[in-house]
Amino acid sequence: MLCPAADTGMFWKIKPTPTACANFTADPPFPTTHRFKIYRPNIDLLAIRAAHCSRIQETIKYKTDLVDNPHSYYSFLNLTTSKEECLRMWTFGQCQNGQLTGEARSRRTHNGQEPQFTYWQIGYKTASATDCFLTELDIYIKPGASKMSTPFSDLSHCHYRDEFCILLDGSILAWKREERDEVKLCNFIQFADWAGTFMGNIWIANNSEFALSFAETPPSVEDCKRQLSLSEQGYAVPRNQYRLLMAKKGRRSRRSADVGRVFTNQLGAQLTASQVLATEAMRKILNHLTALICAQRSRFGFGQRMFSGTEAITFARTVMNTTYVTARWISNEFLEIKHCVPIPRRNVTFLPSQKCYRDIPVNVTVLHRGMGAFLDPRTLIVEEKSIEKSCEYNQYATIYIEGQLIKINQKTGKTRVIGPEEIHELAVGDEALAFRNTDLKPHAFGNFLITNYSDPRIEVLQILQAFRLDNRFEQERLAKQIGRMGENRHINENQFDRILPKPPQWLQTLWEYKLADLLNLICWLYVLLRIFGDWVLPVLIRYALFNMPFERQAAQRLREAAFRLRANNELIELPPGAEGLQAGRRRRRYRRPRNVT
Repeated sequence: MLCPAADTGMFWKIKPTPTACANFTADPPFPTTHRFKIYRPNIDLLAIRAAHCSRIQETIKYKTDLVDNPHSYYSFLNLTTSKEECLRMWTFGQCQNGQLTGEARSRRTHNGQEPQFTYWQIGYKTASATDCFLTELDIYIKPGASKMSTPFSDLSHCHYRDEFCILLDGSILAWKREERDEVKLCNFIQFADWAGTFMGNIWIANNSEFALSFAETPPSVEDCKRQLSLSEQGYAVPRNQYRLLMAKKGRRSRRSADVGRVFTNQLGAQLTASQVLATEAMRKILNHLTALICAQRSRFGFGQRMFSGTEAITFARTVMNTTYVTARWISNEFLEIKHCVPIPRRNVTFLPSQKCYRDIPVNVTVLHRGMGAFLDPRTLIVEEKSIEKSCEYNQYATIYIEGQLIKINQKTGKTRVIGPEEIHELAVGDEALAFRNTDLKPHAFGNFLITNYSDPRIEVLQILQAFRLDNRFEQERLAKQIGRMGENRHINENQFDRILPKPPQWLQTLWEYKLADLLNLICWLYVLLRIFGDWVLPVLIRYALFNMPFERQAAQRLREAAFRLRANNELIELPPGAEGLQAGRRRRRYRRPRNVT
């Protein structure tokens, strides 16, 4: 189980339960008939249907390295949501990012994007999408208090009259106030309207199954615009009815002052009968008190042993009747208890370790994410750290989880289930006290469930039984407690890895952290050189050949003309710039012979 370190603990004061003692009156009071409306303390938590709304922006950064190994990084950011937007999601199933689909209690939009990996991709690409999430759940309000409570989040700053609340992670919780729920939030609710008889300070119902005692001046309370008077048992009656009873009692006493004459024989017979009955009643009372003292002695001894020598977690789980709590003693009277979230056995894997620890090394998996931790073999609480111990005494550890007794080897991580044939039974306990039951016949409290409304275990059990959320919602809250940092970001690398032969680990590390940028630059240079050598350079050469300087073209033409004139014995004058053909000779003039036959 996982016990968050948030400040959500509850404080309990351990005190003895008062024992009611019999009250023997010498003069029985006169009976007075009266009818009461009886109100009992309201201990039922009020369940209100609410909607938990959130908008989460998902950002993906992805790339493919030189060896075609994909890398992807996911980050999540909670966006603010208004009350009107949450009510629209709850009522119509729509939000500004699309239509919500899914089950009745858990719906969401599906705008996620899948990264498209390519081999020639250089650098990271980014894609983002925003989804709306809606989860219907019940929030609980204790009668007489305006604040609400829930195990998955801190609602101490939320009030019922506001009809919405912004949580610490930016999400919003919305609900609707109804008039019928206002009555259920009163501290007292009516459960009976009975007629009975009042004698002294005790009122007994005519069905002989219910009795109330009142102090000389009972305290008064105001609840939901009603004036009530409290009895010593914690029940309440209307104050005007109690005042009317006191007025009737005074008139009855004055009216019954004259009870008539009593004769001596009648008085003697009554005194004799009273003496016999008093003696027998005294014997029965003494026997009954002896039995009570013995039972209370045994109970007190057990309580002293349990309180003084029991570790806080064991004591809290025994009293609360649940294993999903953790506790610590603050003083001899005060105990702090915190709720824990259960982790299924299938999500826990035992890890081998070279060293031995006080707790067992485990790997806890939540929403496909693993976390290394240590499991306390006695309390089954997951801790981040543990104390190193000697392997001579701590190599083997035994735990009892989900109905199985398992033995673990810390060095190898192997487990073995201990069978029933290896477990021996030992019966312990106090012997039953043998005493004679009293023959007194008190009134039987039938047809009613007698509960102590001040017992803290009732409230804790109701909370634990009420908040049974579905497995998916529980896993999401677990992941949030484990990996919550800043903006609720987390990284999931290589989620879309393809089935390819992996390069060595040293090459991956060198590639990702040192040579990635350098190799990208070399690749770009290689591509540019290939383009220049294959395409640009041939074009430049061809352009230079077809566009030679004018002098070279003229010299070439003159060379060809000189050869032709020499053959025909012609004489011409070379144009300017043609002297380069003679390799440094002076300019010549060729003359045609005058007389040519």
